[in-house]
Amino acid sequence: MLDALSKKFNKNRNTIRAYLAGLDSKGIRVTRPYTNGGGNTEPKSGYVLSNTGDHTEISAEVGERIRTESDLIRVLNIDTREWKIDRFTVSKSEATRKDRQVDWEVEDGVVVHGRVRDTGRLRIEPTFNVKVWLSRKTKEIRNVLVVDDIKADLKKFSHKYSKIKYPKLADGMLLEVEFPDLHLGKLSWGEESGQDSDLKIQTKRVHEALGQLMSYVKGFPIERILFPLGNDFWNSDDKFGNTTAGTKMSEDTRWKKTYRAGRVLAVEMIDRLSTIAPVDVLIITGNHSEQREFFLGDALWCWYRQNPNVTINNDAKTRKYYSFGKNLIGFVHGNTEKVSRLASLMAGEVPDLWSKSTYREWHLGHLHHKEETVQKTHEDGSVVIRVLRSLSPPDSWHYEHGFVGNVQAGEAFLWDREKGLVAQLTLTPGRD
Repeated sequence: MLDALSKKFNKNRNTIRAYLAGLDSKGIRVTRPYTNGGGNTEPKSGYVLSNTGDHTEISAEVGERIRTESDLIRVLNIDTREWKIDRFTVSKSEATRKDRQVDWEVEDGVVVHGRVRDTGRLRIEPTFNVKVWLSRKTKEIRNVLVVDDIKADLKKFSHKYSKIKYPKLADGMLLEVEFPDLHLGKLSWGEESGQDSDLKIQTKRVHEALGQLMSYVKGFPIERILFPLGNDFWNSDDKFGNTTAGTKMSEDTRWKKTYRAGRVLAVEMIDRLSTIAPVDVLIITGNHSEQREFFLGDALWCWYRQNPNVTINNDAKTRKYYSFGKNLIGFVHGNTEKVSRLASLMAGEVPDLWSKSTYREWHLGHLHHKEETVQKTHEDGSVVIRVLRSLSPPDSWHYEHGFVGNVQAGEAFLWDREKGLVAQLTLTPGRD
């Protein structure tokens, strides 16, 4: 599959280069606007091109005044999806042209007859000499091609799941499963931070915690499972081991392996949970691996698009809400919004769900330790704010700053449609 993707990408890349260039056999002159952004395909003279691959200079003589970059894009028909304007200059001059009168006869939009008469006089018209320097958006083009191709192939090769016949429950409950701040890919040395951690250890701890959970909930009438994912699912966001904001982390350098291991782990967890009840997955944006988490959501959507037992919500919003009976739960990572505003945000952003709910909570990650507060609103009612624990052990930075001693655990919540939260579960795998 990867070989097929590589061939398709190279073929598309070559097609785009030929399409964008629009050169004659000498590679120095075009007879229409340089890029093919749409609309006008009438021949135009005066366009001289100097092409050096991903950088291009265009000299053009036009009859329309260019004051802004927007004018330049419109007059030269530059496709800004694939080219970036670095700079441009405009100068004014005068040109002498023959004075001609044109008479066309048109029927149904087609010229059926016409003539051009030369008056014998000359006209002096202002012209504008434009020079523009362009850079090809190579990285953007490559990313778009690769993502589109991967999505297309994932759709084509989506795993097909059979519909599971779950038992019919008269008073079914919602099981919420929480593993925030996993920080997959983090490297910790026990002598330096108090506890060893790597990709293998982290994956093992997650499966142990999930196994505990599945043993705890046997016998409960679980109707649906809510599974938020993201919330700093990975420790870093790029191949250099940096977070989304550019902070360098103690990280496994095999960035492709850590991404793939995370995707496989997510699928394994979702598949295990779906043996109990239908699973609703919410992708919650973290501050360590925001881009990777969006890609994860996209990959999971493609993978489960033919699975009747799983839904994936990869909506771009950083705050998400979930309603079950009289329960309303909000989810956000917790690194941006002021906690004091969360209750009013919930009431304002989902007023219909708010009015139908009796029990309202916000569930946050980010801090790696447990906190619970109750927040009143100016409207009737209140909201419980919960900061959830993390399974991730401290690294050298946490140890040096004294952020140690937190209980390392996953958590789960059982919700009754009418009675609200009826049980909290703490999942604490053994330390390696």
